Amino acid sequence: MPTVIRIRSAKGGKVSLTLDDGTFLRVDAALVLQLGLKEGTELTGEEMEFLRPQNQTDPEKAKEAAARILSRRPLSEAELMGKLLEKGFSEETASQAVSFMKELGFVNDAAYASAWVQEFYRRGLSARAMAAKLREKGLAKDVIEEALADLPPPDEILDAFVSAKANGKPLDRALRQKIYAYLYGKGFDSADIQSALYRYGQTAADDADDAGFDF
Repeated sequence: MPTVIRIRSAKGGKVSLTLDDGTFLRVDAALVLQLGLKEGTELTGEEMEFLRPQNQTDPEKAKEAAARILSRRPLSEAELMGKLLEKGFSEETASQAVSFMKELGFVNDAAYASAWVQEFYRRGLSARAMAAKLREKGLAKDVIEEALADLPPPDEILDAFVSAKANGKPLDRALRQKIYAYLYGKGFDSADIQSALYRYGQTAADDADDAGFDF
């Protein structure tokens, strides 16, 4: 029996249900309360028939729905598929609509992944954290790897972040801990952070020696 793995509030008094078999359902919130549904609930066949909307199989309506959805913001193929399934379209009809949008260039997983990598980089996330977030968007492994390949080398990224956070100041204990906590929270590896902090300290010391000062 399918199991509810995620329940999220939606607009218009609706609730989105995600099942462990990949099914997405959008139902009235009152119905969820009536059936006592919660994350972890196993659904019987009778409950599934009760919850599942009448499958829509009109391909033109699916294309129109896909266009409306994409007019709000870009999505990955998997995300668009999920949105269409939530609206009650059959899997085959939704898949055809996604393929149509892809042919028109309105859905492009490679470009979508690349845009998010740049945004995540701006936010200071590590490549590991970026990959996790891209997987959540339903992007394929090879698409994710290709997008991440455009990033600067890991050491270069960390050195830039440490330098920006230190802002030219010597690394005392408090500042070192502050920078470490910030970068660790962004998903960077502990050893890599320590190495970057060490490199910054060495560079600062060298600069001070060149200037004739001692730390």
